[in-house]
Amino acid sequence: MPYTNTLHFAQKLLRELQIKSHVITEPFNWSPIYDCGLRKGILPQSTIAQLSVSWPRRFTNVAKENILSRVTDEYHCEYICLRLPDNPCLTILLVGPFTYEKMTESRIIEICNELHIPGNLTSFVQRYYQTLPFVSDERWVKGMSRLLAETMWKNKKIHFAVYGSDQLLKPVYNVDHPSPTPNTLHRLELQYANEALLMNAVSNGDLITIDQMLEGGNIFTPDQKNPLSLRDKKNSLISFNTLCRKAAEKGHIHPAYLEETFEKNVYEIEQATESRELQRMRRRIVREYCLLVQSHSLKNYTQPIRQAINYISFHLTDDLSLSTIAKLLMLNSSYLSTLFKKETGFTLTYYVNLKRVEHAIFLLNTTIFPIQDIAVLCGIKDLNYFTKTFKKYQKITPSDYREMIKGK
Repeated sequence: MPYTNTLHFAQKLLRELQIKSHVITEPFNWSPIYDCGLRKGILPQSTIAQLSVSWPRRFTNVAKENILSRVTDEYHCEYICLRLPDNPCLTILLVGPFTYEKMTESRIIEICNELHIPGNLTSFVQRYYQTLPFVSDERWVKGMSRLLAETMWKNKKIHFAVYGSDQLLKPVYNVDHPSPTPNTLHRLELQYANEALLMNAVSNGDLITIDQMLEGGNIFTPDQKNPLSLRDKKNSLISFNTLCRKAAEKGHIHPAYLEETFEKNVYEIEQATESRELQRMRRRIVREYCLLVQSHSLKNYTQPIRQAINYISFHLTDDLSLSTIAKLLMLNSSYLSTLFKKETGFTLTYYVNLKRVEHAIFLLNTTIFPIQDIAVLCGIKDLNYFTKTFKKYQKITPSDYREMIKGK
């Protein structure tokens, strides 16, 4: 085929983006690799057998000459289908599955309800969607696919077609389970007990209990009954990351902190190349969420003080005077001042400066910005006042602090 090098380059580019692609030639036979194991995980064997006929047909029906087809299946998974020219048998390039929408936890539950997926399968479905490639801009995939199609179908105009799942059969899900053995029941009871203990420890910032669980090997690893591939282990760890995030949320951590930590962990999980990395990450992830609760939990504060603290944390460069914050919260200044001191033990002004100094320490440790710039980034434009404030809280000037950490 004269376009082989172009095709291989396109598939290599897709692999870099974690998007699967397959070249399939008639006769088409169903394989779980085409949907990354989704249907195999949720459908009974009788339905899986029928897929050998029904599933490939949806793509052969849209594989027309010089037609680039976007196919959205019943599970809201996206595929690109392109017929390849100059082949004696019908041959297609199948790209996917991936999604054009961010599969949040609430969206996954919505899809499960929409498709009537049984509750016992929702955990599997959540792991599946959380690891599915997400394409934020459809134009990128469409543009690349069109360029590939134009290269292959020389001198022919490429048309773009969109196909939905309206004509697809309503799936019947696998709800049959073998009777549990005593060992299975004991394992499940132990897993759920450890999960409850873990969530309680994280939501309370109880690092002592977390370390005890880690030392005793009681930080559970789901799906240990069968040997797992690296992909399965990544899925398991992403689920664990979700569990820890939900536990930290119960500790009244602001969603901004949770989302930043969650997304960072998912990215690092996906970058891992061996199982040992994932095992180390499991320990780090649970400790990280626990420390997040220790540092940022607002569970012991009333709603007005939570709002005030969150506003201060995310607006350090703004005017954070008592009168300004009271006005934003629609509270009396005297009432806010009294309530803030009662619940935090600090005056609001003292707390604002404390947070600014803490941020300054972070910047001094992680950047080479000039002291003047750090002062501005902490919301204090007057360098002399910044230096005076920093020394009040740290007993050392910002310049001396920077010299001190350089010498370590």
